[in-house]
Amino acid sequence: MEPLVIPNPTYPSDVEREMFFGQGPWTPFQMFMCGMIGFIAGLLGKTNMMHKKIPLVLFGVFAGVFFSFGMDVWGTISMYGVFS
Repeated sequence: MEPLVIPNPTYPSDVEREMFFGQGPWTPFQMFMCGMIGFIAGLLGKTNMMHKKIPLVLFGVFAGVFFSFGMDVWGTISMYGVFS
């Protein structure tokens, strides 16, 4: 039996954050990066490797770096006025 995971109610999800704080030009990149991390997590979740603590921690580090990289791409593109 797998443990019940209850999300932290004090930390807003992406949908709640967008509802309260509004949309911005970064939103498509933010949603794409979150979707890609979820997709990769789903693929890795089908392996037995992700049921151990060390690979799960390593994936968390990878996900953070991957998300940051995607947002840096958005920042670089927006600095050059591609979206204006």
